[in-house]
Amino acid sequence: MKLLRSLLLLLVFAVLSGCDSDSTTDPVDDDDNNTGEVIVTGSVGASGGVVTSGNVTIDIPANAFSSSTQVTVYSLTESPFTTGALSGSYKIEGVPSDYSKPIKLVLRKTGTGTGAQFIAVGSETFAKSLNTTSTAYKMFPARDSSDYLVVDLPIRDVNLAKLNGNNIFSANLTLQVEAVSASQTNSTSAHFKILHPSSMASQAATLAGYLEEAYSKYKTMGFVYDVTTPIEVNILDLGSEYYGKYSYNLWSDWLEFNSQKINDNAELRTTAGHEFFYWVQIRYDDRMWASKVLSSGDRYWFEEASAVWAEAKFSSSTNYCSDTRSSFEMQPFYGVQAGAASDPQGHGYGMSGLVKYLAANYGDSIVKNIFDKLKLGLKPGDALQICVQDPVSEWLPDFFVDYAKGEVYSDISTARMISDTRTSRWEINYTSDTLKTFTFSSPDLSAKLFDIKINCDLLQETTQMTLALSGADYLSLHIFSYKGSEIIYLGTVADGPAVVSQIKAFKDSGYHILAMAVNSQIMTPYTNTTNATLQITVDEPTFDFTICKWAYVNVYVNLNTYHTYGDETMWNMQTIVIGNATPGAAEGTWNGNTFTADLPGPLSGSISITIDPITAEVLSFSATSSYTSVASVAGHNVPFGYPIYDGTTYEAVGFVNEVTGTNTCNSLTTVDYSLNSPPPNDMLNFSTLGYECTTDAHVTIGFLWDISNWSDNKL
Repeated sequence: MKLLRSLLLLLVFAVLSGCDSDSTTDPVDDDDNNTGEVIVTGSVGASGGVVTSGNVTIDIPANAFSSSTQVTVYSLTESPFTTGALSGSYKIEGVPSDYSKPIKLVLRKTGTGTGAQFIAVGSETFAKSLNTTSTAYKMFPARDSSDYLVVDLPIRDVNLAKLNGNNIFSANLTLQVEAVSASQTNSTSAHFKILHPSSMASQAATLAGYLEEAYSKYKTMGFVYDVTTPIEVNILDLGSEYYGKYSYNLWSDWLEFNSQKINDNAELRTTAGHEFFYWVQIRYDDRMWASKVLSSGDRYWFEEASAVWAEAKFSSSTNYCSDTRSSFEMQPFYGVQAGAASDPQGHGYGMSGLVKYLAANYGDSIVKNIFDKLKLGLKPGDALQICVQDPVSEWLPDFFVDYAKGEVYSDISTARMISDTRTSRWEINYTSDTLKTFTFSSPDLSAKLFDIKINCDLLQETTQMTLALSGADYLSLHIFSYKGSEIIYLGTVADGPAVVSQIKAFKDSGYHILAMAVNSQIMTPYTNTTNATLQITVDEPTFDFTICKWAYVNVYVNLNTYHTYGDETMWNMQTIVIGNATPGAAEGTWNGNTFTADLPGPLSGSISITIDPITAEVLSFSATSSYTSVASVAGHNVPFGYPIYDGTTYEAVGFVNEVTGTNTCNSLTTVDYSLNSPPPNDMLNFSTLGYECTTDAHVTIGFLWDISNWSDNKL
């Protein structure tokens, strides 16, 4: 079903199958909005009988019903036939679904029309995917009898609608009936007869051309079918959701197109190709009727996928991409068959990418060949294994690579892939981020994505990333880099680890890494899983600390100070900065992983900082400074914080280790700050009695390897 919104309706009484053109919505429940008013009711048994109100009559012959049943007729106020109505609209309840003789239906004519006369019979339908109901109309040619229109509803082969001896239907039918006038337009090759309002003759002719195009195109692909009686096609008001429907019930099958959308030729053409393909597909399904319409089966996703793929055959757009695929682009990654478990319809929409890839690489005839195998009762996995001439271990990874690159359909994007809930993620933010292990379960014929963000500025030019995939020999690893919407394929590794060299260059250029693990196992039932592991390592050390030549220590705490001039104590937030990060300052040196530097004159003092070369954590620090004031601070275990960027070039020139808040005191062992000036400045003298850490407190230790654009006020 070609819809404005995503919906598949599979009829119980008149089964519709189809797909979406824009976005998902629920179908209309006609009975909820069109319940009507009872106008007549009557009991009919095995001897037959007539239920009539004058405007509508149901004439049941003897032995049509196997037991007595109550038949009720309602008048309705809503109708899909906005023009050409020849009678009122009615709902009939109580007719047994297994009636065994034709039932005469008579409607009084209350209108006039210029076309042929029909009684449209709408059958209650079941939307299998959404578990709700709708209605489809079959047009029965009516005979005129003194201001009445008459049809004989044919019996239905209800034996086709039984599973294991049990009737799959409820006991009684619900029918919506109305007499209508419709014009008929036949397609040029007489394969289709289109019933439509007389005002839509030109649109019907256009539709006829599109349907004949579809008829020929699928023949060219190799599909085998013949039409001896023209296929019925109805143009009627289907509401705001539908573009068209393929309808199939125990009377016959037919096509419906929405009069509200009939002037959109581009959509009309793709809808004709899409919906007629369902007509073709049903002829490649040799299962019993009930299985076709009530059981999606393993093949259903492929039917949907191929119908969506086929739309491009009826579009003038070079890079046509059906709106039906929207929100289902990731489905191929979930497993060719396993992904259909929860939503076979939506899975089929997304799997149109696989059909397009196969047709592009092996010819359109491969789609027909697969349907040949499905007709024999094989699963899609069986059909793929037989029909694709190359081993799955070759074509499936190639498909996923092309698909991820956007070369199959352009609607797949890096943003969509990395944001998907099934994509695993790791961010390399700090020098300590050197190892990540993902353990996952990989379905057959699927691809698992891993988004690896390279955010750390403290990487060496030669630092590389190693990705090792383990689990089974049919697993393969594929690596991409990406930046925004740009994605670059880096290569494939089927045996051994993948190495991404010089990841600093990727970071500096704004790229991240996307890894993809493809499972090429093709073994019935094609829903098995394989436990797998992807281990990612970043070479150690990740940073050469010896390039840092300057350092500073900044302590901000609440000091309790004693002021001798006033003989008083007070608490006050105080900043203590000890460091030599200004131009012309003395350079520090490294002895192993310990940095030391003497402060330049007129200051006296020194800094000593020991750092973990792997995690970049400051293991211990001490700093003293003496001039007019005397400061001494010491502490331990200050974790890596963030890079420092130059304000002119915006390149990293250093990094900061930092601890903040009340936890600051856990990293401090000494905070001593005093002033001891001679008269007349002795009134400013103070000494430290103690300190505390508030929520604003912090210890910041900075390292710099470039201070050419720095000054004191930047610290």
